[in-house]
Amino acid sequence: MLEQLKFVAQPVVKHQNPIHHRRFKLAERLKEQKELLANPNYQTVRQRWIKSDNGSKELVTKARRVKRWWMVDITGLYILTLRYGNKVIEINKGKPSIACENATDLDRIFDLVIQAVNAGELDKHLVLPDFDDIKRKPKKAA
Repeated sequence: MLEQLKFVAQPVVKHQNPIHHRRFKLAERLKEQKELLANPNYQTVRQRWIKSDNGSKELVTKARRVKRWWMVDITGLYILTLRYGNKVIEINKGKPSIACENATDLDRIFDLVIQAVNAGELDKHLVLPDFDDIKRKPKKAA
């Protein structure tokens, strides 16, 4: 039976390009925002392994609140601020927010931004600084 199978060497798994990971993460967060717009009570679910009192591990499901990235100002405009983690993404210098008239426009904007993220148009805003540029404190001599 096993003679019918074609065996090959396992390919070396290369690390995923970090920018692709950031694109995927931002697109997923934008989809969560779109869900939150449709349902104000929307929460994501996380599963964690937690040690119980007797020492065994249990899989616990917890709801995680999704923080809104938009607000409605005094004039009724919807103001959307894009974020990656807790950092605001400034697409235009000094103008980090996108304004629209109503919730249906905001839903359309989420679709457009998701398409832009998947096309790589926001890659330059998702690049993290090089480790060489980060100022590190020198280690103290022992």
